[in-house]
Amino acid sequence: MRWSVDLSVTASALVMVMYICACLFRGPIDRAEYGVFMNNLYFLALTSIIVVAGGRLHRLLRVREFTLRYELDQNRSALEESNRKLVELGQIKNRFFANISHELRTPLTLLLAPLETLMQKFNRSFDGDTRDVLATMHSNGMRLLKLINDLLDLVRLESGRLEVKHEALNVSDFVKGLASAARQVADE
Repeated sequence: MRWSVDLSVTASALVMVMYICACLFRGPIDRAEYGVFMNNLYFLALTSIIVVAGGRLHRLLRVREFTLRYELDQNRSALEESNRKLVELGQIKNRFFANISHELRTPLTLLLAPLETLMQKFNRSFDGDTRDVLATMHSNGMRLLKLINDLLDLVRLESGRLEVKHEALNVSDFVKGLASAARQVADE
């Protein structure tokens, strides 16, 4: 266990006082012994300085370590709180997408059902342009429904309730769908 700076200074001073007392107790210091006495006193003073400086440095390092650990704990707590908020925001986002998708899908299916009925029952009574307009409306409605369903699938996928399945895609039907979506605008 390291000594505090005050204790190191006190111990160093006591050692120097004990050395001086021991030298004086032995008798007066003559000229020949004076050099040795001063040399030893100098050595003890330097050793004391090293001990005190080392103790001070060690104390500063321990305070710094404590401060860094405290800051690390504070940062960890802040990160955990931020992570919790991000998870919560992700859940809110997923609920929002699910709710908005359901709210968009319901009126869209209520529009598509009568449109499909018109196309099936009265298709022969409409002229070619009207049939094309109805087909474009149906195609774009189905495309929008697919986008909404994809959005719902994305929400299910993020929540872990959906597995990804790879399927082959008929490219010609896909391109025809894209072309029919833009056909009305191109014709106009």
